[in-house]
Amino acid sequence: MSTLFRDKVVANLVTFNDSLALPVAGAIELGMDVLDGWGGTPELIAEFTSLGMVDGETPSEYFAARGRQLTAGGWGMASSRAAAEMLWDAIMRDAFPRNVAINLERYETIPKRVTALRNGPGEISWIGPTQFRWGVPLRCYDPFKYALTPTVESAGVAGQATGGRTYPRTYPLEYTTVSSGEANLVVFNNDGTGQSKNMVVSINGPLAKGAWRLVNETTGGLIKFDVALLVTDQLVIDFYNEVATLNGSLITVTMTGDFWRAAQGPNVIKLYGDYDPLVSFTLTAYSAWEN
Repeated sequence: MSTLFRDKVVANLVTFNDSLALPVAGAIELGMDVLDGWGGTPELIAEFTSLGMVDGETPSEYFAARGRQLTAGGWGMASSRAAAEMLWDAIMRDAFPRNVAINLERYETIPKRVTALRNGPGEISWIGPTQFRWGVPLRCYDPFKYALTPTVESAGVAGQATGGRTYPRTYPLEYTTVSSGEANLVVFNNDGTGQSKNMVVSINGPLAKGAWRLVNETTGGLIKFDVALLVTDQLVIDFYNEVATLNGSLITVTMTGDFWRAAQGPNVIKLYGDYDPLVSFTLTAYSAWEN
């Protein structure tokens, strides 16, 4: 059982453990003291393949995490039976509706949030006409917890100076930094314990087609799209949903590389391309926890 220490918890439109934010008239208390599954780590899909005629096994390249199962529970108290019934309705309608993504925030020492779906019936146990205990099962299809506040950093392009190109060009292209752009990088410090994919990168041109890439130099992750960007263009890479748009139009099919993740700790991220002082990119990223 998760010990909540009376931490404030917000589930969609309803706040728990805060006497100043009661959702219905006549409510006296609305508490949450159970959040099973919050503090544990999700189950891993650990796959091994037998080597066959020799001893040992081969592990899969990546042990993915399954969804996180939570059980939320608490109590309600009101000044009348009618108000208590309205309070229970508010829990089911506004906090934990069925088939609706639930944003669940816990304001612990480092506040964190998850996204969940209710995957079972809500349960109520009446203690009297004006008091009850309640419980709801939840499934976090993304098992990681994320910081409430993002890191937002911006920089320019780090690459070779414009003013001439050598043909034929050899791919994949390799760039060296120049004095004008060598300091152009952002550092995302992932304070959590899990690799974070909760990131969005926005890039503004001009960048030549086939001559730029976005790199996480800490992990070696690389992603690029076979498109050119004019100075008025904006390309948005959504790592969480694994989509990319250019001025709102999907360009994901032109991708080379992967929607990489940010490792635990500091991540050095650079946009490589032909140097132009007008080029810029902005990273918006959230630290991630698996425990």
